[in-house]
Amino acid sequence: MAVSSTPDMAGVVFRHGFESAFSDGWRPWLRAMTDAKAWETIKKQGREFRAFGIGVETAIASRQRSIDDITEMYRSQSRVERALEAVNDKFFVANLLAPFTDWQKRVAGSVASANILRAVEVTCRKATAR
Repeated sequence: MAVSSTPDMAGVVFRHGFESAFSDGWRPWLRAMTDAKAWETIKKQGREFRAFGIGVETAIASRQRSIDDITEMYRSQSRVERALEAVNDKFFVANLLAPFTDWQKRVAGSVASANILRAVEVTCRKATAR
């Protein structure tokens, strides 16, 4: 399932452009694979995103729920249903869909936050110039 979700990574490109998606999203992750300092930065960023509820698919399974088309009004009631739901939650971690979705959301968050910071910097420069 994680392989079939690979095209979902294009959402970052469509929202923010290829250059921004690559320079602010994917390149830092690729660099972090070989650079321990960059990996520490990625981990700190991940903690900040988790505090905002970004990239926590493994914990809350929102994508899984949307795929399963389960809403709050259709919660599991019996012990058997709750047990099946727990097994289903673990399956989405085992087939790597939940961690892959976490990674996609964290990359998208990196790109969006970098774009926001650039916009703020430009606005501050313009405000200071006046």
